[in-house]
Amino acid sequence: MDPLTHILNDPDSFIKSYKIPEISSQFIRRFLTQETYITEDFSYNPILASFKAAHKELPINVDLYKPILYYCNKKGIDESELYKQGNFNRSVLTDIRNMKYTKGYLPKKDILLRICLVLKLTHDETLELLNIAGHPLIQGYLPDMIVSHAITEKYYDITNIDDAILQLYGKYYLQPKKIKDKTENS
Repeated sequence: MDPLTHILNDPDSFIKSYKIPEISSQFIRRFLTQETYITEDFSYNPILASFKAAHKELPINVDLYKPILYYCNKKGIDESELYKQGNFNRSVLTDIRNMKYTKGYLPKKDILLRICLVLKLTHDETLELLNIAGHPLIQGYLPDMIVSHAITEKYYDITNIDDAILQLYGKYYLQPKKIKDKTENS
């Protein structure tokens, strides 16, 4: 059974009962010991999730490309597959690669979520990647709750997840799409 079916059938129950899991302390310890994930001057800090909300700039040396490359290698997905399946331009990966040196660039949350879904990351791995960029999954925000639930259930179909969000939230979240008005064709 599709893990989104029960959400679509009873969204109120889902909203009341689902809590976005926090990153596990075991994962944080593992993360802190993996040099692959961090740059010299930057280490994981859960406070980073509050940077965006507080309208503060992330440290200039944030390196989001290293963990993405690490997961690409770990999952056996090359960059061209990543941007094709994630439905974004390859220039996005170039911008992410250079963000360590370019002050002010921060990829949008929907792009990072698509990267996480294409790479089939665990919930902890997803939170790690989002936290590095200062994008938290927000409890009570239906699109984030649906994406979190899908990842927890190891369900990575971007189109189906986005269609469920459209049905319940009224607009696409992962892949902005222009919906034609039926009267335009009449």
